[in-house]
Amino acid sequence: MKETNPPPGQGLLIPPWILTSAGASAALVAIGYLVEAARDRLLGVELHYNVAMADYGLVGARFFVDLITLLFRTVGLHPVITGIVLVAATLTALAALRFRDRTLTLRGVMVRFLIILLLLGVKAIAFDIPTALIENVLVERADLSHSFDASPLLDWRTRSMWQSIICAHAGPEARLTDLCKGQPTARHHLESLFLVNVAITLGLLVWAATLLQDSSNIRGLTRFATLAFLTARTIVVVALAIVLLALPYQYGKLVVSTSFNEVVIHFTDDETKQSSAPAAAPAGTAGEQPPVPESPLLAERRQLESRALLLAGTTELLTLYYPEEDIVREVSRHDIESIKVFPPHDVLSEHIARTVHN
Repeated sequence: MKETNPPPGQGLLIPPWILTSAGASAALVAIGYLVEAARDRLLGVELHYNVAMADYGLVGARFFVDLITLLFRTVGLHPVITGIVLVAATLTALAALRFRDRTLTLRGVMVRFLIILLLLGVKAIAFDIPTALIENVLVERADLSHSFDASPLLDWRTRSMWQSIICAHAGPEARLTDLCKGQPTARHHLESLFLVNVAITLGLLVWAATLLQDSSNIRGLTRFATLAFLTARTIVVVALAIVLLALPYQYGKLVVSTSFNEVVIHFTDDETKQSSAPAAAPAGTAGEQPPVPESPLLAERRQLESRALLLAGTTELLTLYYPEEDIVREVSRHDIESIKVFPPHDVLSEHIARTVHN
């Protein structure tokens, strides 16, 4: 009987529809949305106003480009460690293929499913859940006094991750502070954490895909055993899908740039003219007029005409972060006369510096 080649993705954790152009585009859009949502949640500010699907697709594509870039950058920073890891991973993969058991029993499959779920749980506690709990950074104080409302183990791990983010954005000078003493103070430390998570996820994914493919050969199961096997397999597939979706979310919080252009805005001078115009002299009097008190609106505008970081904008509003006040403000475009734009600065560094260096 002539054998036919299976369709692409069969036996693996790859839905066939994702290999089509429409499926790939949808996947990129979904990844891009998760990345942007993660950065918004991290900062605590809504940044993506009126974003088109194509923009999300570009962000999703950049996710894969940055993965390759980070890998080569890590090789350049730690060539020996990277080489050891790659050799170990290659030998492990070859050993797994060499001793691959294609005659699995139901008990063996269930035990392996359980091990995969346990490893996914450990990975979630170490990487995924702590990253998800860190949010609203610009509206919280950048120290370790914040409570993450988690179990003791998760709270400890989340604080450790939060400390890594603080020190990485605070810069090398933060090494002398009590908060960052002995902690890495470079952004590539966060990138390394992300790459470790990616490597662990891909390893578990390959193992699970191989196991699912081999377990399809099990025959002679009772109705109860079949139900148990299908239930376990579904749980593993769902858990892997959640873990895969956590990768772009973690990428949005640890790797995506939080640098924004520095700007100085100038308002229209209608209010200035009205407030600074001298009052009419009373009839029959002469001499100097008393100074006109500055209106509250003019005082507020003078305060806003200072250094700020442009976080986002629409045709109606600009979202600005003022480092000196450590506050986020929204300003109407209709009241702005001109905007001076300067090179970008890291908004997290600006916010964190107020706590770490004070």
